[in-house]
Amino acid sequence: MVKYLLILVLKLKRSRFFDSITNSYKDVFVFDSNTFSQRAAGSSANEIILGLNRTSDFFYQTRLVHVDSTGGMVELDVAAKNIGSYFKDSQLAYADGTGSATSVINWNSQNNFYMSRGAVVTPADLTASQDIKSMEYAGLVTAFDGSIHHVNNVDELRDYNNWLIMQMQQTNTTLTAAQYADEFQ
Repeated sequence: MVKYLLILVLKLKRSRFFDSITNSYKDVFVFDSNTFSQRAAGSSANEIILGLNRTSDFFYQTRLVHVDSTGGMVELDVAAKNIGSYFKDSQLAYADGTGSATSVINWNSQNNFYMSRGAVVTPADLTASQDIKSMEYAGLVTAFDGSIHHVNNVDELRDYNNWLIMQMQQTNTTLTAAQYADEFQ
């Protein structure tokens, strides 16, 4: 069985309905059925598993500047506009203020920093798993008025949403905006 990811973009549209109780129109935000879509789970380039090559070049538990607990002051002016590399558990500047003497670092330059992860290994070198969140359709849904609806795919979900919107538009139904939202819980 193919799992599908349902993409319910939280794209709402404003719908205007007549409220017979207040004898006026009210605006209600509803899901835009045209934005509902689905795709096979695992079919997106965004669903990747990243791994780090343990032998790749990166800085581990390192510091550019360290003033220890015995105190001191460093005036730091880095001429490079951009600073960055592959870091893990590292600090660029560390002033240990646990001693009785003052530890100070004055960073005087303006720099851009980038921190990158280590090299990504090929999938053949990586053994891992990742849970992919998927939507399972409800099948039979009992609506607010007791009617039964089939919701087994994205098209039927669109139909159900459109039916709910239509129910709010009709003056002889009691579907409120709060009940509409509850139908998607």
